[in-house]
This record gives sequence, structure tokens and C-alpha cells, in this order.
Amino acid sequence: MGKLYNGILALLALAVGILFYLVLVKKEKTTSQKIIESGSSFPIAVFEPDSIINSYKFSIDGKKELESGIAKANTEIEKSELEYETKLKQFDAMPPSDEKEKALMALQDLKQQHENKKEIAQQNLELAKQKFQIELRKNIEDFIKKYNTPKRFSFIMVNEPGLIYYRDSALDITKEIIDGLNKGY
Repeated sequence: MGKLYNGILALLALAVGILFYLVLVKKEKTTSQKIIESGSSFPIAVFEPDSIINSYKFSIDGKKELESGIAKANTEIEKSELEYETKLKQFDAMPPSDEKEKALMALQDLKQQHENKKEIAQQNLELAKQKFQIELRKNIEDFIKKYNTPKRFSFIMVNEPGLIYYRDSALDITKEIIDGLNKGY
């Protein structure tokens, strides 16, 4: 009985394997046949986003502006920290008195103001970075739409790791995109 049961299970597993194979092969063949039979081309182009970001003048200028904003914010934060540290040293040097109590409250307020300035500066920098990235992406998308008008690519894809595993370098339009973007900037 056990041998019969194992034989039936093996036969069923083999039948399921054959069915899966036939379905998958038939599906691939049908898709391939449709593409071949349609006679339509399926042009695809790709571009390297890192190359565009590193070579597009708008991107380069934007990064410099962001770095300048970061440096300015850091200077303001350091200035605020220095002011707090100076007041803290003055407070530590004061003898115990009612004035020291008032100075402690003022010091705590100054510390809170410093923390608020720091948080606002970080939020402003993050907003500026997001605005820049949105504008950069929009510039690239707008250019690609104009670029593709006469070319008639079906797809223009970003060559990102994990998204495209293989591509023919003949499909790479990165240089043309960089040239066109810089010409428009």
C-alpha cells in the first residue's frame, strides 16, 4: 500500500512539473511570437542618472548652493552654541543669589532658542534639498519628453542597479541628455 501511494505521488509530481513547463514555455513562445509577428519595433533607451547629476550644470550649481546653505546654517548653529557656552561660563562664575536664579532661567531659554534654531535650520535645509531634487527631476523629465518627440522611443529608462541587469551600450543616450540639458540651462 505504501509503495502504491508513493508511486502515485511521484506520478502526480511529475505531471504537475510537466504542466508547469508546458504553460511557461507556451507563454514565453506566445509573447515572443507576438513581438515578431507584429513587426513593430520596440525601441528602448537608457540613461545613467549619476552621470547626469554629475555633469548637468543645473545640478552642479544646485549642489554648490545647497553646500553653501549647509555651511551658512552650520556657522549660525556654531555661533548660537558659542553664545550659549559663553553664557553658561558666566553663569557658573556667578555666586549663589536671586540673580543666579534669573540667569538660570535665561540660560534655559537661550538653550531652548538654540535648539529651535538648529531644528529650523535642519528643516529649511531639508526643504531646500527636496525642492532642488524635485526641480532637477522635472527638468530631466521635461527634456526627455522634448527629446523623445522625434525619436519615438517606447521606453526611456534609468539604468539603476537592480532595475536593469543587462543593457546594450548602443541604447545609452546619457551624453545626448546631458548635452541637451546643459544647452537649455
